[in-house]
Amino acid sequence: MPRSGRRGSKLLRRNSQARTFELKLDRSKISRKRLDLLLRLFLEAKWCTNYFIANGIANLSHRDYKLKTVLVKVGDDFQEREICALSSQMKQALIKP
Repeated sequence: MPRSGRRGSKLLRRNSQARTFELKLDRSKISRKRLDLLLRLFLEAKWCTNYFIANGIANLSHRDYKLKTVLVKVGDDFQEREICALSSQMKQALIKP
């Protein structure tokens, strides 16, 4: 379950590092299938990062990098979303401080 309250989230986000990635893709060189997969990877990475922040997961001692679904806030409700494109190794890299 996501942690409630603004104070907990602010503390966790204060200790997080901001990362920015810039990509240049030549759409004439990449297939639609691969482009869709790449977009899905970034979406799932965002979901997992928010899940880790909401649950106070800040180190690799947690086994949450093997998770298959995450709760995503949609409006006022939470929906369960499947993680199918992101590998465990990628999830570990998201947890790593």
